[in-house]
Amino acid sequence: MKIKRSWTYPAPVADVYAMVTDEAYQRRKSEATSTDGGTVELAQTADGGHLITVARVLPTDAFPENIRAMVGNTITVVETQTWGLAGDDGSRVADLAVDVKGTPASMKGTVTLTPVSDTQTRLDVDGDLKGGIPIIGGKIEKAAAPSFIHALEQEERIGTEYLAGN
Repeated sequence: MKIKRSWTYPAPVADVYAMVTDEAYQRRKSEATSTDGGTVELAQTADGGHLITVARVLPTDAFPENIRAMVGNTITVVETQTWGLAGDDGSRVADLAVDVKGTPASMKGTVTLTPVSDTQTRLDVDGDLKGGIPIIGGKIEKAAAPSFIHALEQEERIGTEYLAGN
């Protein structure tokens, strides 16, 4: 199942990238969606990019009962973004991997920061959510998709607040 979301931040790419690689921003993002506050790890990669790993515990209240019976009342979601160097225009691309621990569900894709103007950056998330089990994988994908979309909506809101200094 494709998960796509785009939004525009009122800041240049360099500022948005600085935000994305700031531990305080990642913690705010994690705390907004995790039942336990989550954990955040940031590291610089050998090529000068960044590796960001965020683990969150999410409720499964919105999951169908048969799926919740398989996964429990919460799921642990580990998101990894591996950011490369800036392009000539300042754009950035990250490989995105999301693993739902204890389940066959996962998502792979990209996060892209693209300059819209000197003062605006578009962030695009393009992922492929997989249920991982023949026959019922589609049901798992449909159950998990709203949690992924909610997390992206929170990321947009928190990023806008962060860039505004709130």
